[in-house]
Amino acid sequence: MEQKRSLKIIFFTIFLNLMGFAIILPLYPAMLHYYLPTEAQEISFVGQFIRVCEALAESIGHDNSLFMTSVVFGCLLGSMYAFLQFIFAPIWGKLSDKFGRKQILIITLTGTAISSLLWCVSAKFELFILARMLAGVMAGNLSVASAAAADVTSKAERAKAMGLVGAAFGLGFLLGPAIGGIASKLNLLAVIWVLFQFKETLPAEKRYASKVKKPLAGLGINETIQIPAIRKTNLTYFVFILAFSGLEFTLSFLATERFFYTATQVGYLFLFIGSILIFTQGFIVRRLTPLLGEKTMAFAGIVAGIVSFNIIAFAHDQITFFLGSGFLALSVGLASPSLTSLVSLYATEDTQGRYLGFFRAAGSLARALGPLAAASLYFCWGSKMTYLLVALVLLWPLSMIFILPKPLKEEPVK
Repeated sequence: MEQKRSLKIIFFTIFLNLMGFAIILPLYPAMLHYYLPTEAQEISFVGQFIRVCEALAESIGHDNSLFMTSVVFGCLLGSMYAFLQFIFAPIWGKLSDKFGRKQILIITLTGTAISSLLWCVSAKFELFILARMLAGVMAGNLSVASAAAADVTSKAERAKAMGLVGAAFGLGFLLGPAIGGIASKLNLLAVIWVLFQFKETLPAEKRYASKVKKPLAGLGINETIQIPAIRKTNLTYFVFILAFSGLEFTLSFLATERFFYTATQVGYLFLFIGSILIFTQGFIVRRLTPLLGEKTMAFAGIVAGIVSFNIIAFAHDQITFFLGSGFLALSVGLASPSLTSLVSLYATEDTQGRYLGFFRAAGSLARALGPLAAASLYFCWGSKMTYLLVALVLLWPLSMIFILPKPLKEEPVK
């Protein structure tokens, strides 16, 4: 009973984080089309940057220089959010190993609620950016929620728990674009729920009391025999998310450029993607992982990504485009929870938060760099070449899956 209640709260926490991330994705093309002409007239760093981008786009030969500038600017905003998440994911994770999961969840959920309130009242572009920065800092608590899910499940049940975590990702991705203004109220509700209903999942005697290290420090420290496996898994996840996040951010711009989608139509696209994510992570991962194993599921997810990027590159009708987008959702839905589960299984009880923090940090760094790389490719060579090149990048994590060791799922003898 206690396990189910804890998992429900963890589910809701992750859902809110992903909703905060996805809430802006369909709005980027229309929002930046509104902001950028005004900002370009200002004598500021942002205004100068916009004018340089437009001039560069015109020199390359783009017909719509403002649109190509919005691609770059949108990806910069997304990278800022992810970079802050990268910095703070291992910090929150390590602090939760030291002080417990509950206290850190309360702090970060309160911060997320404040960021949502700031966005709701942000008439100025600067206040909007501040709200996104605060949201990025607090979104680092995904490592804490993942560690709490690992705390309350056995190793044999770990894949199912991470599938539930993945379903929360999908639901947040699904409803984020639609919920908008009521996000702050939901975050405040989550704070109250954690405060009064969430029972600490990490007992004091199992807490790890060392200093917080730099975000990727743990990738190169051979503290236990399991560290090399965690490092390889993190690198695999990093390259996969590097590829996925770049195309995730450019997808709404591609839909606008190629099919003239409005913000509402882009919202329907993400509704479709989110629905497949929920089904994949909430049903397929939880049912098939115990039978096939985490490595096989991660391999299948990366293959689906390669298929997706090739389909989207050549999609010139909406049916083909939605087919490619469906494979995109299937890809991250299979690979992300499977790789998360592997790290959790490789780690010991008292280092769940720390190593899942490093894992989330690797993903966040990839989310910070991926949009910048994809935007640069999109800006220079267009959408088709961008998606084909990124499909080639996925061959590296696909090969890495073969050298990951098989995790032990038996519980240690007490």
